[in-house]
Amino acid sequence: SQGVNLNFTDIITAKVYIKFKLKNAIAEARQKNTYLDDKKWWVEQVIRYINYKDYNEVTKGSILKNIKADSFQNHWESSTSLLNQVHSYLVNQNWILNTKEIPYNSMLIPMIAFLENVKGNSFSKASKKQIDYLRLWFFLSILDGRYGGGHHGSTNVVLKKDCILMKDLGKEVFPKPEFWKSIRIFFDYDEILVIENKNTIFQGIMSFLNYTKRFKNLVNDSNIDASNHAKNDVHHIFPLNFLKKQKIFKNQD
Repeated sequence: SQGVNLNFTDIITAKVYIKFKLKNAIAEARQKNTYLDDKKWWVEQVIRYINYKDYNEVTKGSILKNIKADSFQNHWESSTSLLNQVHSYLVNQNWILNTKEIPYNSMLIPMIAFLENVKGNSFSKASKKQIDYLRLWFFLSILDGRYGGGHHGSTNVVLKKDCILMKDLGKEVFPKPEFWKSIRIFFDYDEILVIENKNTIFQGIMSFLNYTKRFKNLVNDSNIDASNHAKNDVHHIFPLNFLKKQKIFKNQD
């Protein structure tokens, strides 16, 4: 007989099926929340956050072992709503270029932890200092590649640390200097010239530049749109091929 290939969400759906119909809950969440229209990217993040809330872990191993229907019954509605608010904030504050191409989707989990612990569960209730620190964490974490492994350790280790960090920030307990000292951002000039547009560092640089000064749609000179239905096509930081066609070379001013 031919085997059935189940993904992570399928397994969790079956695990909690008797008491919680995850498939139906996903469909309802997509209807209620503007930024949760594509279930591929967000469902796993919500599941991981729910497991973190009840079991203080974010790994798939912990989820498969521990999570139960009760956790979904207690936290699904609030967690999906918070995630939708996070995504809306990223778009409206111009922190991202495209809702479907966030450099590291896992970074949304600590942002949910932040929002859940802010007074009133609303970004509008956060202080300027809280937002300043949140924004600094967001862009520095992308540009440092903290969620891509490397000197910071595994993504799950970073994710758990950041959930604690952002939960505390929501309560106005601010990161200690040691955290910022751990950030390492190194860019090589030649690397930036040829960096691919799917690279997370590229996406981080472009997102930060757009936040600093809004990018324009070259067709009609309007500000680019980062909403669900936008189709932004962001190319290389330095347009080498275009310049070659114009017979403009690297050693020219």
